[in-house]
Amino acid sequence: KKKKKKKGIKNKEVYKLKAFAEYKLGEIEKAQETLIEALKFGKDDEIFYLLGKIYTDKGMYKDAERVLANIENKNIKNFLQGYLNYFKGNLSKSRKYFEKSLNFNQEERNYFLGNIYYTYGNIGKFYDIYEKLLEGLYKESIKLIEKPLRFKLDAGYEYDTNVTSTDGQIISRRSSSRSFIYPYISYSKRTLKFEGSYYAGFNKDVPSYDYGILDLKVSKWFGSVEIPVKFKYVSLGRNFYNSSFKGGLKYHLGEFKIFGNFGYLDYTNPELKSENRDGPIVELGIDYTYIYRNLFLSFRTQGSYNDTKGKNWDNASIGAQVKLYYNLRNFYGGIRGGISYTKYLNRNDIFNWDREDTLYFISPSLSARVYKRIFATLSYSYYNNRSTIGIYDYERNIYSFFLSYSY
Repeated sequence: KKKKKKKGIKNKEVYKLKAFAEYKLGEIEKAQETLIEALKFGKDDEIFYLLGKIYTDKGMYKDAERVLANIENKNIKNFLQGYLNYFKGNLSKSRKYFEKSLNFNQEERNYFLGNIYYTYGNIGKFYDIYEKLLEGLYKESIKLIEKPLRFKLDAGYEYDTNVTSTDGQIISRRSSSRSFIYPYISYSKRTLKFEGSYYAGFNKDVPSYDYGILDLKVSKWFGSVEIPVKFKYVSLGRNFYNSSFKGGLKYHLGEFKIFGNFGYLDYTNPELKSENRDGPIVELGIDYTYIYRNLFLSFRTQGSYNDTKGKNWDNASIGAQVKLYYNLRNFYGGIRGGISYTKYLNRNDIFNWDREDTLYFISPSLSARVYKRIFATLSYSYYNNRSTIGIYDYERNIYSFFLSYSY
């Protein structure tokens, strides 16, 4: 008698269909076994693709990279590279690969790209993709990324030494202890965003050192182009204020943002005309942002020119700032730092001396979750301004403790 041959799958395409069905049902172990069996019939880019996704989903990144090396189709390879780097936390690389992946799994590709664009603040590009996904499988998921209303409230206490240091002599300048409250709110309607915040510092012992900063901003996006309009008002007690109104353009280019602003500064009018600080200002700069897993790094370099009515404050400046933050589930810490150089373009007629200032600052902070959306933060900020005219030298040490609530 002839032995009956054991029935089994002899077609690679059937194996692939079975594996993709198992993967969609969440049975990734079964799908992995099926794909390994399918490879016995020969190499196949779609098999390697799904196997690479499974290894990535399981956190087996080295195995995913090994599978990647076997893929010949560039679009499939770029997609899997984007997928792998997304889950490894390298959003910069992920974006580059997803953007190069064309005509393959476009809906899923667009979902991840939308996530990345939103994280980097490229709201225009996010909504370009958002519209494409509203009718597909990811319509509910993409809506979860969008957060039209945001609110944050900081409240706490800080001590500011703010002293002048001239020729070795320490002179108290505006030293103060103050409680403060700092609400921030933003509302987005697709590519239009409104932001507002107000810092209010209350000095019980010296009311003339009460401090207020109002910031308002409206931004409109057209693809990768952002048009921001900003207004800022600063008051110190009842006798000093300054305000600024600026508008400009910002172009989002991946992790880079290139921006230019033009505006006008308005200060409390002084008795001497040469001390009048009112006048137009022009700013140009570049921002760079890098995100990897829980690490956030940003760098800004900027130059400006301020054409003031009073010749003593006519100036040009250049500077750079760095921010570095590391975020864990219940803790995050960070540090900011920077340097700027300002050249005053006319000889100061009060001191009969040319003025140049160099400002350094550094500010570490540490935050911990105390209850759900509430964090407690300790921070320290140090500012040191060195000027060729001694009276403009100063050092500030600001020690802060505050609670934050975010929605």
